[in-house]
Amino acid sequence: MTESSASRKDDDLFPLRCPRCLHTFKEKVGWIKERSEIRCPGQWCGITLRYEKTQFLRALGQMRRGVYDFSGSFLTPDESS
Repeated sequence: MTESSASRKDDDLFPLRCPRCLHTFKEKVGWIKERSEIRCPGQWCGITLRYEKTQFLRALGQMRRGVYDFSGSFLTPDESS
């Protein structure tokens, strides 16, 4: 894979769903790779969602193979947020 094709893949959008409010949203793959938490953009939620990078990479591989399932979300709500 060339550097340009790798950066294009990092610009791909990855579908996410908040396990608390079920709001669906998308973030760029590269953005998700650089972090270990995401804040739900849902209008009334805003909870911090944590994840392990290995779990995200597994879900990314599933998405690229066409078998990604929201019900097995890798996001974990941080109830203290």
